[in-house]
Amino acid sequence: ASPAAGKKVLLMRHGTSEGNVTSADLPDPVLTLTGEKEAKSWEVAMPKYGVDIVLVSPLRRTVQTACLAFAFDRAPMRLCRCAREHGFDSQENSILSTPEDLRGLLAGLPRGSVMEGIEEELREADSDRSDEDSIARLRAIIAARPERSVAVVCHWHVILALTGVDTDNADLVECRMDAGANLEVLSRRAAPFNESKCEYGCM
Repeated sequence: ASPAAGKKVLLMRHGTSEGNVTSADLPDPVLTLTGEKEAKSWEVAMPKYGVDIVLVSPLRRTVQTACLAFAFDRAPMRLCRCAREHGFDSQENSILSTPEDLRGLLAGLPRGSVMEGIEEELREADSDRSDEDSIARLRAIIAARPERSVAVVCHWHVILALTGVDTDNADLVECRMDAGANLEVLSRRAAPFNESKCEYGCM
């Protein structure tokens, strides 16, 4: 049987970043305070999903989101270069961190010390050639993982390419993978903290 068949895949878009609130092409932007609240609002719910592994785009906004959203979880977390956002020629989507830079960021984040793959996933790779190569590689990695439940903390274009779903910041898309590594969408959920719903006193 295919290792992909029946696998549960959770796709989480990063929280609101500095790049989401400006038209400027900021280099590898971090989360805004709102984005941090969105990501952190998942921390109680995420352990209930029973994720076996969390794959994380090496861009700073996704690293922050993963550590905050999975702060109460025990699943291993690993960087995954091909979960990066498409449009590699923009500063916003360029992986600019050195291993030392990223370890510095992780040192201030919940469970930052458990993040794996720092050296390997910050190196240039064949999947950097195009958006299509990157998404094909990501699909293959998810399909080949031995775990039965895989979370990927990633980006708008990545989730759109894999599922056709247009996500808001910090949305969670729950899917089932078939033997051909295609994803069937089961649900889409907004972050528990959603600023558009919090005009009257959310803290």
